[in-house]
Amino acid sequence: MKISSFEISNYKGIKKTSIHLNKNNKGSITTIIGLNESGKSTILEAISRVNNNDPGLVSLVGSQIKSNEIENIPKHLASSFNDSISTKTTVVLDESDIESIDKFTSEELNLKINTAQIPREFIITFSQIYEDSIPTKKSNSWYLNFSLKKVRGKYSQYTGTASETKEKKSCLA
Repeated sequence: MKISSFEISNYKGIKKTSIHLNKNNKGSITTIIGLNESGKSTILEAISRVNNNDPGLVSLVGSQIKSNEIENIPKHLASSFNDSISTKTTVVLDESDIESIDKFTSEELNLKINTAQIPREFIITFSQIYEDSIPTKKSNSWYLNFSLKKVRGKYSQYTGTASETKEKKSCLA
């Protein structure tokens, strides 16, 4: 699995930016280069919000990530931010990923998946909505469409959606 691009909106000092990773890159390392205070760590923080299960990435920016969601909004709008911060991550599956999915559905679920129908690319979206600088709703979602069947049955269409949405109502203390 490779990540091909990120889109970041309204995260700290980033109004909107897109980062496209070179599809021809055969390696697994991407370097971010820039002057001090130019936003390198902010980009990593925004990316880590989506990929927070990667211990390597979290350890890189763990001390930087703010537990207080209010500190993630643009500083110049801190008193009246009525928008959302968001990241969109484009994920690309390769043949070994498809084989792993096929193996998992077969061995763990005793089902056959139509591997030709699995999308080779999908988007993971994280969004945090604010009203008057107070976080009110958070969602982290992805969407896939695929077909499964019992070993000797017919394929049935399924929609694979992972979505976590949390409503928050809080006040500043």
